[in-house]
Amino acid sequence: LTMHPSDSMQVLVKDGARGDTVLGSGVLSGKTALSRRGGAEFWMILEDAQMQEAGKLRLATREPGAPRIVPPRPAVHTNAEQASKISSTSERSRIFIKVINAEHLTDFDPQQGKPDPCVVLKIGGDEQRSTIKQRTTDPIWNEKYAFTAGAGEWLHVDIRNVAADRVMGRGGLPVDELFNIAQIHKLVEITMIDDQERDAGVLVLGASFEPGSRIPQQSAAAQALDAADGVMDGKFFG
Repeated sequence: LTMHPSDSMQVLVKDGARGDTVLGSGVLSGKTALSRRGGAEFWMILEDAQMQEAGKLRLATREPGAPRIVPPRPAVHTNAEQASKISSTSERSRIFIKVINAEHLTDFDPQQGKPDPCVVLKIGGDEQRSTIKQRTTDPIWNEKYAFTAGAGEWLHVDIRNVAADRVMGRGGLPVDELFNIAQIHKLVEITMIDDQERDAGVLVLGASFEPGSRIPQQSAAAQALDAADGVMDGKFFG
């Protein structure tokens, strides 16, 4: 189908065995569907007739012939001063990233037992690591980490199996999306990708601003999308 940033599409999940009874519904905005060049993946929160949460629906959009979208690899800097110079070109704000949990981690050797996962977060030259969880494919952290970030940067995320000393999955999202999440108090689910470009599970994050901090301006690309379609829908896990 053809979709523009100003369009919206209603999505219904029906029970075909019960006369097409609607189990849950949501609205997909064109701005969200077109938020990343080439395609995007996200979770939609479904609501029932009483406006109560009725589940989640995973959606993916692709432009015809476009490859799968993978976050850019973090740049390698020779020292922290060089990384700081590169990151200082945009307005920067203090933001807290909460690592909540991961689900259905798949990239490990069953013969070696379940993995010992650890999350590695990186924005610019700042890298922080979560605690290590033992022998689980569905770890729960609920740990908060502080970063100073600017619009136009990327959050890069690795989930490492510490027991095997290898990366189980990589993912990421623009810092602009983190700023949006912090303003609307929602969570984001990041689809992790293994070295063969296969789904390797999901990571759930939250974000919040430091009390009293100035809310940053969005990048030019994010402002263009907002101008086309108003305020962010707020019912999507990115």
